[in-house]
Amino acid sequence: MMRVFITGASSGIGAALARQYASQGAALGLLARRRDALEQLKDSLPNASLHQAYAVDVTDRAALAAAAA
Repeated sequence: MMRVFITGASSGIGAALARQYASQGAALGLLARRRDALEQLKDSLPNASLHQAYAVDVTDRAALAAAAA
């Protein structure tokens, strides 16, 4: 199974990529600052239980490391 991590996943190009990869059966790690938007996106994707949403600011190294752990 393909696993894909997408930053900026809560809107725009990131959300479009998430929809595309999910339609191809990938398990997604969705990263963005807005948890509510991430959860809404995750729940709208096929096989929602395969995906994880991480509310994190990717410019904060400590927060990013914690999300990756």
